[in-house]
Amino acid sequence: MTANPLVAMLAWGAFAVFAVMAVWRWRSWRAAAARHARATHGEAFVRGVVEADAPPVTVEVDQHRGKNGSWEQTSVHARIAPFGLRSPSGELIQVAPDRDVVLMWSPEQTRSASGQAADRVQIAQLVPGTTVDVFGILTPASPEGAPYRDGSTATLMPPQHGPMLISKLALRVQYARMASYQVRRIGPVLGLWLVIQTLIPGLWRSDLAIVGVASAPTWVAVGVAIAGVVIAAATGGGVPPWSTGPLDTAGSRATPHKQ
Repeated sequence: MTANPLVAMLAWGAFAVFAVMAVWRWRSWRAAAARHARATHGEAFVRGVVEADAPPVTVEVDQHRGKNGSWEQTSVHARIAPFGLRSPSGELIQVAPDRDVVLMWSPEQTRSASGQAADRVQIAQLVPGTTVDVFGILTPASPEGAPYRDGSTATLMPPQHGPMLISKLALRVQYARMASYQVRRIGPVLGLWLVIQTLIPGLWRSDLAIVGVASAPTWVAVGVAIAGVVIAAATGGGVPPWSTGPLDTAGSRATPHKQ
């Protein structure tokens, strides 16, 4: 391949599109957090203390130990029941989770499954008395969003897209973590991109042609490749805090991740 600046421009243009999309996802998560935090109806973050006679949500994750020694998730089961959420203002909100609900903290219990050392069940529970943030569709006790009165009760239902989220940590913080993850993904891709540029001679010459350089010593290409490896190693290895359909393109079914 001969040196052709257009080839390099197209190659870097593809990376630029990825970077722009990552920044757009970052802005989407930040905007969603601000919107849900101030909402008084519709999709909203609602904070309060759980009121129930027993744990209203129990999520059990079946895992199997693979040949490499790591635990692999095989299935997820949820036991759910409606519960009350007492807001700081004293209003009681009736929450109706479904089986897609996500408890956004690490399982507190682990037990063996069927007596087999290679199988286990990890259990996370929503315990009465816990202060949590819940994301769902809020319907106020009155059309104007006034607090509890005249026997009416506000309700919180699962969102239309994605699961209901229940978090001990403020959901604005959780969304900020997801927003940051979107930007961090640029790093590993950039590092890999730099390595690829130096491994393909024609592409490397095209990169040089962009800046008006006919050729460069081999150590320059080696240095760029090493920089790419360092960038990829320093920024790679991260996993999303959680996966939920509409904004996070990395996954579909929401599952809890250790924080």
